[in-house]
Amino acid sequence: MLMCKEFSQYAALGDNDVAKESARTAANDRQPLRVSEPIKGSEQVGNWQLSLPWAYAIPFTAAMVLLHEFVSQAIFAVRVGSYNLDGEPRSYNSGCGWSIKGIIASVVIGGAMIAALGALAIFGRLKRGAPTVGSCSVALAAACHARPEDAGAELKMVSFGMVEEIQIDGKSLGRVGFGSKDVRALRDGNEYL
Repeated sequence: MLMCKEFSQYAALGDNDVAKESARTAANDRQPLRVSEPIKGSEQVGNWQLSLPWAYAIPFTAAMVLLHEFVSQAIFAVRVGSYNLDGEPRSYNSGCGWSIKGIIASVVIGGAMIAALGALAIFGRLKRGAPTVGSCSVALAAACHARPEDAGAELKMVSFGMVEEIQIDGKSLGRVGFGSKDVRALRDGNEYL
């Protein structure tokens, strides 16, 4: 049960890191959109699956396979039978067996995985660029509404930043989003929609 929870938490954290890095990259450089099926004649990049990159997926899968292997060796079911002198079965006993090597290896692998998470939290700081919205669908939908003069932006290289200024109650606010042209970098201290 704990391994299932660890697996899902690692996958969620990996997805979150990839989403943050993707948003940061889009804020600093113009990028093509990654889609399942690119439209012909567009600058979209096809990706047969939108998932974790190999740099995350391979070490994660290898660690989970090793952890699963050692946990399965740490505790296991045992059935012991006793026989009389004639070779006839006399009784059977079922129980739980354990292996100290499996337990130690499981603790070491699990500890290394937790240490890797700690290292990512301490040393894996995000570079500046885009605000972190995670997978908030409201924020993502708002960022994807293109300006009327930037029609067809989804077919071109896009970047993330301030796409236009809007007047609200006499106050000038920048609207952030994805755009293919005239996208300005976000600045600390400014208010944006």
